[in-house]
Formats: sequence, structure tokens, C-alpha cells
Amino acid sequence: MLKLPDRDLIEKATANADWDLGNQILYDMCKHNFLHDSTGTIIAKTWLIGRSYAVALERRNTSDNLSNDDFYVNKIVPLFKESFVDDSLKALALIPEINNENVEKCLKLHFELMYKIKGITGLNKRSFCAKYLHFHLPDIFFIYDSRALGALNKIFLKYSIKNISQIPHNNDLEYLIFCRKCLHLIREIKETYGILLTNRKLDKVLLAMN
Repeated sequence: MLKLPDRDLIEKATANADWDLGNQILYDMCKHNFLHDSTGTIIAKTWLIGRSYAVALERRNTSDNLSNDDFYVNKIVPLFKESFVDDSLKALALIPEINNENVEKCLKLHFELMYKIKGITGLNKRSFCAKYLHFHLPDIFFIYDSRALGALNKIFLKYSIKNISQIPHNNDLEYLIFCRKCLHLIREIKETYGILLTNRKLDKVLLAMN
């Protein structure tokens, strides 16, 4: 059963520009510093996005005895300098948008980044990874957090995904299901109301439902 938000909520939510400037600063930072080729770039992007979206990487469950500053320099920077990050970002930048046909391919980077970060923080950083990658590739990655998930659960009272019986190779099942629901919801809103939502606008709608 699918319970769509009404047109009025969608239109009001997408028209709300209160946070647009702040978010645009983050988009511009990632656009003009797309790769992870310097210590300063990596620290700026991970720190500012993490703090802005309440998913700071220095919140960890490890006994590394490092200060937060040293943790970024000694742990976070080497991780993001690994070739898989920029190689995957450059490849994904060639894909115009996420869809049901390419979703699993698009999410491999999210899975690998989440796995690597868990190794140095001891925590599942699913939300950080989704938000961080969204600001680099906003048409590919959906913003994931507890509020967006809660709104989707209200919309999808009963939902099944075909052809997924176990965790796909190189994918996080929870985020994969979340993204498939987002894609389904965007399609239903377009067909019902004639409104085409971007990934960012969809996030505005989901937040407005809380």
C-alpha cells in the first residue's frame, strides 16, 4: 500500500528555500574540489559536511587515543586518498542519473566507503556516506537519515522489492532498499501530480513529513 503525500505538502516543501544557500555552499565546495588529492581538501569536505549534517566522523567507538584533529589527519585523510574513492567518483560522474537499472552499480562506492569508515570508527556511518556522496553527485545519491527513513515508512506501508533475496554483492541492503523506494516514490509523484522531483527536492518533501 502506498500513501502519497498530498500535492500541497509537496509544493510547499519544494518551494521552501530556507536552507538552500547553506546547502549550495556545500555543493559548490564539492564541485570545485571534486577529487581527494590533498589533505586540506579531504579535511574540509569530510569535516564541513559531517558537522553540517550531524554525522561527524570524529564520533567513533574506537580506542585509537587520537585527538579529533589527529584522527582526521592520520585516519580519514589516508582512507579518502585511496584510489577507489576518486576512481569511482569519476566513473559515476559519467552517469546522468540513478535509476532502477543502474542503482546497484551506483551504490557500490557507498558500500565500500561505509565498510572502510567502519573499520576506523567502529560505527556504521551509512548516513554520512550517503550525505557525503550526495554533495559530490546529487543526481546519483539520495540523502539517507532517520527522518527520511521514517517518512518513507509512512508512505510505504507495505512494500516488496522483486529479485532481492539476500544482500547483493558490494551493496548495503538497507541503503539499496531506501534508494529503490525513493525511485519508486519519485515515479509515483510524477505520474500522480505531474511533478518531477530531484533527489534534493525529494529530501525536502520527506523532511516536511516529520
